[in-house]
Amino acid sequence: MSKADGSLSGVITGYKASPEFGGLAPKTKITYRWILDEAAERWEEFTISDLEDDVMVREIFGWRDELRDKPVKANMAITVLKALFTWAQKRRLIKSNPAQFVQKLKTKSRKDKVWTQNQLRVFCDAAIPQLRDIFVAALFTG
Repeated sequence: MSKADGSLSGVITGYKASPEFGGLAPKTKITYRWILDEAAERWEEFTISDLEDDVMVREIFGWRDELRDKPVKANMAITVLKALFTWAQKRRLIKSNPAQFVQKLKTKSRKDKVWTQNQLRVFCDAAIPQLRDIFVAALFTG
């Protein structure tokens, strides 16, 4: 990616072709591509110089705020944009990262999704042995 390209889409294309992007896990790449494609479409007219303007910071906050009812997606978008702009900044395509100070949204507690000891015991008692073994292996591998 050369600075001569001059567009946000060019920065995104360069990032997708980079070793940093290539080193991501396959499922992470899918998520990152989805967010990057949304960003490219949303800001298709933006140039590299626009990325260095305070308007871009407000745009990023605006996108995050639009997604307030989907905080996991909002937070993923912020994570991806920070990675993209950090990549561009390290290559001296931009001087500052417009997503740097954009905070993630708070998400609901996952407490209700964590199984209690009793729920684990009930499942293990009821499951067929093969399923129980797979479940226990998964439980301890994170």
